[in-house]
Amino acid sequence: MNDKQTISILGQIVKDICENRNWQEKLERHRVFSFWTKAVGQLIASHASPRLLRNTVLWVDVSDSVWMQQLHFQKTEMLESINARLHGVMIEDIRFQLASFFTPGKADLPTDLREKISAEPDPIETLEFDKMTSAIPDENIRQSMKKLWMAQKLRPK
Repeated sequence: MNDKQTISILGQIVKDICENRNWQEKLERHRVFSFWTKAVGQLIASHASPRLLRNTVLWVDVSDSVWMQQLHFQKTEMLESINARLHGVMIEDIRFQLASFFTPGKADLPTDLREKISAEPDPIETLEFDKMTSAIPDENIRQSMKKLWMAQKLRPK
């Protein structure tokens, strides 16, 4: 067997595996992450960001509860816009969840906003906050409070 035959056989094996596991469909659905802003528009993309795709359900992080409600009203239009860009596959549902720390796609934001989001909180304030919450016995509660505090500190003004 020569190199061309080996490559041909390996190519066929990879193709068969992709077809048997529906990888082409999965890859096609995951393209939604690359065209999200174009599909939903800049305004929505600045408040909602796709987080993960499970089978045919897209999970989207949303900046706040007001936007979450608004997006529920627009879900049908969003699905139509997204599915129009996909080839041969569909996303059947969108589930919205309130993000504990929301960062929209930074590439889509103006430079000044991008810099504010990527800024770190003041280290001294962080130490003071950690000291203040150290009296809370439950580690999960302390971590949740810190996430909320950081989200507030880093939120664009």
